Amino acid sequence: MRTLNIAEGIDFYDEVTRFEITLIRLALERSGRNQAAAAAARLLHIKPTTLNVKIKLYGIEYSRS
Repeated sequence: MRTLNIAEGIDFYDEVTRFEITLIRLALERSGRNQAAAAAARLLHIKPTTLNVKIKLYGIEYSRS
């Protein structure tokens, strides 16, 4: 885990993005290969369409087979 130095300032949106990417990757890994995105969306309690938008936005790659 990364340590933040408050004295240097924090870009809130960069940190939120980094956190979202981490959560999405973990959910995809945990959900396995078969129907990974749908299962990951359930784990994250978000709609599959929302997850797919974020996967494309952040350029997250995962095995779909």
